Amino acid sequence: MNPYPTGRYHGVMPPAVAAMVWMAGCGMIDWLTGPELSISAMFYLPAIILVAWLSNLRTALIICLVAALIWLATELAFNRVYTDPYIPYWNAFIRLAFFVITVLLVSEIKSRRRTEAALAAQDSILSSILNSMRDGVVVVDTEGLVIGFNPAAEKVFGINPIGRNADQWVKHLESTRLDGFNLDGSGANVLRLATSGRLSGDREFSMRSANEDEPRILRVTAQPLLGKFGTQAGVVVVIANLTARRTMEMRIAEATEREQRRIGQDLHDGVCQHLVSVAFAAGGLQGHLESLSLESEARDAGKIATLINDAITEVRDLAHGLYPAGLEDGIEVALQTLANSTRERTGILCSAKVDDVLPALDPMTTVHLYRIAQECISNACRHGIPDAIGISLQIHDQTLKLIVTDNGKGMEISSPPRGIGLNLMRYRANMMGGNLEIDTSPNRGTTVTCTLPPSSVTLLHPR
Repeated sequence: MNPYPTGRYHGVMPPAVAAMVWMAGCGMIDWLTGPELSISAMFYLPAIILVAWLSNLRTALIICLVAALIWLATELAFNRVYTDPYIPYWNAFIRLAFFVITVLLVSEIKSRRRTEAALAAQDSILSSILNSMRDGVVVVDTEGLVIGFNPAAEKVFGINPIGRNADQWVKHLESTRLDGFNLDGSGANVLRLATSGRLSGDREFSMRSANEDEPRILRVTAQPLLGKFGTQAGVVVVIANLTARRTMEMRIAEATEREQRRIGQDLHDGVCQHLVSVAFAAGGLQGHLESLSLESEARDAGKIATLINDAITEVRDLAHGLYPAGLEDGIEVALQTLANSTRERTGILCSAKVDDVLPALDPMTTVHLYRIAQECISNACRHGIPDAIGISLQIHDQTLKLIVTDNGKGMEISSPPRGIGLNLMRYRANMMGGNLEIDTSPNRGTTVTCTLPPSSVTLLHPR
């Protein structure tokens, strides 16, 4: 509803007409009382202010002019003698200026009231949007004070730090148990970088509970808060709770991995064995044809046997890719087996080196690391044409790194990457709470590094 109507007034006299009637009455009284008792300009002001508040500026200025003319007409009607005949006109101009200034002041107040009402409505809408968001939002000003904190953020951290220093709030989170969860140093560092505006891109961290199988996984993104004229007025931190999403992704990944293994086992135990039987039959047919001195037909049967043996090799390699050997024995055995099979299959020198002090990784982390290494080797063989490939799995300061290097010709990477393999590797790294970096250049090889931060590594079961 508009609190400042300018439209039609049903059943009520319009402001301009009411003002004209009021000023006509003032002029009549001024004329009747004579020149000795002149009605002050203050009596004209209520009508002028009424029009300025309820109508538009143009109408209000017209009313000002009418009021000045009415006062001038009553002054001239008395035929008073002045020292200068222009004095009545000067006085009328001064009153007109006074009326106009009053109208402009009232219009400015009305405009500000409208702006304040619009800002209040906008603030209400923004507050409603923030309060309804599923992601947590923390707004920090340039002084480092928290000036915005929506219910979703309060649900994650359990503490509302409005008006407090952001750094002190993070310190408090470090020393407080939040709904059974602890914020470690890595997560606290991410929050400090975000609230200070020094965080580039987005980062994930985990809040560990007493039950290490159920961490709270959070993704933090920071964007500058722009004020008037585009200047930075603070930072907006968005905190997404990925716990349910990561749990669902892990379940889907586990189901997918089980299905891949089943298909690989079926290929190995079913299709491969069937092809072996066909190859034996083809070999027997070749021998039989040779005994009948059918050399041409025997050669054809030999070619068929060779093609079947080639198919057996391809199906077996496919089965081994779907059902990796050695995963049940740990990541060390799996990576070493992958390196050996790559060397035997392609002739490329491939080696694997794994630190002896690794924690015992959970099964899905082992699978993800293996699949990333497998995809790196596949990309190197297809695109890099290297002479050597190295696989390294190492841990330092609780940071786990899988590094796959090759000395090939490098590869072209678009931004964003369009290849399914690269996107899958990044996706697997994100599912583990880590990140993936690719360093490649022409004729200098490629290095792929998957890094798991301490907040992810400490969630793994120790040896």
